[in-house]
Amino acid sequence: MKKSLIWIATLVLISGVSTGKRLGLKFDDHGNMIGPDDYLVHQALKDDDDGYKNDAMWRLQEAAEYGNKHAQYYAGLLYLQKDDYINGYAWLKLSGDDFLNNPNLLPAVKLTLKERKQMQSAKQALNDLEDKINFDTTLAKRMNWYKRLKFGGSKIGGYIPVFWKTQLNDGVIVQSHDLRQDMKQYLFNYRYQQGNVRLKELELESNSLGLD
Repeated sequence: MKKSLIWIATLVLISGVSTGKRLGLKFDDHGNMIGPDDYLVHQALKDDDDGYKNDAMWRLQEAAEYGNKHAQYYAGLLYLQKDDYINGYAWLKLSGDDFLNNPNLLPAVKLTLKERKQMQSAKQALNDLEDKINFDTTLAKRMNWYKRLKFGGSKIGGYIPVFWKTQLNDGVIVQSHDLRQDMKQYLFNYRYQQGNVRLKELELESNSLGLD
């Protein structure tokens, strides 16, 4: 297995995006909102490529709690790299039997687990993950992230004033109705079984709002 995960995804991260202990609001270079889980996956892939495996892992697991299937899948791969087939299986299985290379990968992992007599432990690890990461918990995490955001000096978390807007470095203007539409898509049109990640070349606008 490759030591780096970066070859799996065609994701591009532009440096200089504001970050903090709590993830704020970020946009791509077209003014589209980027979910915190997508951002975490991008950072994790970069960390992995730079050799910071521990940082990659915690970011992937954080993103996975938003329901991000790519994060769950890549976390499984990182566990396999550490020869931890129990957790590797659990995270890969959580991402879905048909997700990315799982149709080929999961049978091989299961065979190894059976040879090591660890299959029961792997199933228990999966059950524990499913108790923690499921439709209800991922929706709640998304809503909690949204409610922490504050716009235009408003003290009400998650309230986007009608006349709110921001201009990005390249001149693109994001207005309140655009952001509301993106936010609605992120919160309410999300499908847990498929995940909601944008797996394509993605450039982050360098003055995305931290709002931390």
